[in-house]
Amino acid sequence: MEFKIDALKRLEFDSALCDIVNQINASDQLARYDYDDQVLKVTINDNLVRKMNPDQLSLLLKVK
Repeated sequence: MEFKIDALKRLEFDSALCDIVNQINASDQLARYDYDDQVLKVTINDNLVRKMNPDQLSLLLKVK
């Protein structure tokens, strides 16, 4: 799953993602970060997305 967020929101996004990872106890490669000007493109491992519940996924979607 791919998210495009403002690069300045990376800390907020990382914090939310870290909380989710701790809740699901995932350990594989979770995300890839690519910068394009001020837009940060984050690609999250599909296995992790499948383990997320709707509340966790919506938390990540709120960060723009």
